[in-house]
Amino acid sequence: VARSTSPTSSAMAVRTHGFLLAQHRALAPAIALEVGEVDLATLPVFTLANLASGLTTVIPDTDMKRPGAVDAVRLFAQMERTGTTRITASPAFFERLIEYGQKTGTTLPNLRKLYTGGAPVFPRLLEAIKKLAPRAEVVAVYGSTEAEPIAHIAQEEISAKDMEAMRAGRGLLTGLTVPEVRLRILIDRSGSPRPNLTQDEFARETVTAGCAGEIVVTGEHVLKGYLGGLGDEETKFQVDGEVWHRTGDAGWLDELGRLWLLGRCAARISDARGELYPFTVECVAMTFPEVRRAAVLTHNDRRLLIVESKTATLDLATRLSTTLSWAQIDDVRYVAALPVDKRHNAKIDYPA
Repeated sequence: VARSTSPTSSAMAVRTHGFLLAQHRALAPAIALEVGEVDLATLPVFTLANLASGLTTVIPDTDMKRPGAVDAVRLFAQMERTGTTRITASPAFFERLIEYGQKTGTTLPNLRKLYTGGAPVFPRLLEAIKKLAPRAEVVAVYGSTEAEPIAHIAQEEISAKDMEAMRAGRGLLTGLTVPEVRLRILIDRSGSPRPNLTQDEFARETVTAGCAGEIVVTGEHVLKGYLGGLGDEETKFQVDGEVWHRTGDAGWLDELGRLWLLGRCAARISDARGELYPFTVECVAMTFPEVRRAAVLTHNDRRLLIVESKTATLDLATRLSTTLSWAQIDDVRYVAALPVDKRHNAKIDYPA
């Protein structure tokens, strides 16, 4: 049993042996698990997958309660001592390694595979990880407690055209879905339970490629329910008896079948100027090197971009406003630190 990402905070995900085996069958090819590798793994699910695939797992020699404040000095020494060849960790964890590497001029030349997820993974982070470990394949993985993995993309697969689309407000590219999951984009009805559907009704709810909507998934490694059913009504529905999971995320599929994230459905802004997914704005803001974190919200009917930056200047605010003219942001505000989730130290805590 594990704590879930369900809107019901007390919901607990039920992981049976069968579910874990199915998850392993999906994870093993998605993150290229190979016998003999040595993985610095930061989450239990990856440790289980490693055991099932014949990998050695190195438990980080640091306090993992706060991934964004881990001791990079000890971790670099541990990786050298244990012959680590790969890392599976959250963006905040990698940011600490990157900061230390940049400060000391140190790289990790022996690493071959680096996987990050659990929070939005922006191209800038993937590029920085690649500089830290120049010989490694760097991959962003999209998934959740209820469905891990869903999609993934390697840093080298993101083209200049993809970057242009992200800067234009098209969202964050997460790549192709894994073969073990079936994914659909439905008309966004977030905030309301979905009734059980027939195949014909499901087809009518599904939007076409290029259109935004609610991301739903099913598969053997997709959670079918929570402990005691608490949270099922909000996040589960059936199509001719088959259980589908509502991720709570909005997104769209391009002509290549790749998934683009638009952020949480519940965060969508609807005002007199139309609809806006805050995450699309944040993706653009995160292309500015001075921006450490960004969040968009409304206050008194005004669209605000909140920026965490070490070099907060009027010039930066002007450049952000100009680049984001399509989003009709009313004001750019600076804060010393944006609040983030406790688990990964990377997701913006919007209510806070």
